[in-house]
This record gives sequence, C-alpha cells and structure tokens, in this order.
Amino acid sequence: MDQRSGQCGVPKNRWNVEAFYHPNGVDRPGSMNTAGGYFLQEDVRAFENSFFGINNLEATYMDPQQRKLLEVVFECFENAGVKLEDASGSNTGCYVGNFTMDFLVMQARDPEYFHRYTATGMGTTILANRVSHIFNLHGPRLVLRILAAIHLFRFRPSWLTSL
Repeated sequence: MDQRSGQCGVPKNRWNVEAFYHPNGVDRPGSMNTAGGYFLQEDVRAFENSFFGINNLEATYMDPQQRKLLEVVFECFENAGVKLEDASGSNTGCYVGNFTMDFLVMQARDPEYFHRYTATGMGTTILANRVSHIFNLHGPRLVLRILAAIHLFRFRPSWLTSL
C-alpha cells in the first residue's frame, strides 16, 4: 500500500502563518502552535457540475465541501466497482460528518450575495441529502456536526436498529 499524507505547510496564498505561529500558541491568545495542516491543492471551482446534473448557477452558490463530497462519493463507487446504475434506487444510507461552515460565514458577510440557491448551496445540514438526491439513494441519511471523525466511530442512533 502506498502510504502518503496530505499534511503540508500553510500555502502562501492562504495566510501568513509566520505572523500567527508560536511554539506555545495554546497559551498565547491570537496565535497557533501548528505551521501546517491539510489543504486542497487544486482549485475547488474546477467542478464538473454538469456531470452531477447541477446547473452552472447552482454550482456557483455551492459550498466547495458539497462539490468535493460529490466527487469523493463518486470515486468511492468507482473504486468499489459499483456502477451508478446499480447504486441508483438502492436502499443505501448516507451519513456525513461535518465540522466547518467557512463558506457560509464568508458569503454571509455580504447579504446581497444571497440567492435562491443559498439554502441548498451553503447549508451544511443538506450534505447527505445532496448526495442521496444526486445518486438517487433511498436509504436513511444523516448529517452530524462533529469536531473530529472519530466521533462517528461508535455512533449508532436508536432509529437505526429498526432498519
């Protein structure tokens, strides 16, 4: 297995990490104790929205998290050898753990930016529904706002036992 990591330094076009980094950042307000993270290197606007049946205007207002999630779900089906025709209409559940709302916060600064696609494009609670709709999955769907994916490891809501 090819073991790689997406961890890297903060790209220069994001922010000046040297201005905020301090080895004791936890104890220094306004600073941070890490000089890196996990950053997408590609342009998130390079999204093939027509492949997913999404018009150009709606894609413009979509949170990059939704775009990447759709691409990753498609890659999961592809890597598992599942044809989209076979997945479509199946009783397949969709569970999404989400943490950030960066896009919503940035776009909400200008109330003139809001559009009819704002609710579906920026809302994080719609992530599982977006996937289910695009891939025509008929199973249960759930979005959890979480700090780390490890919180989903033992999550089992009581309503799942009846499925």
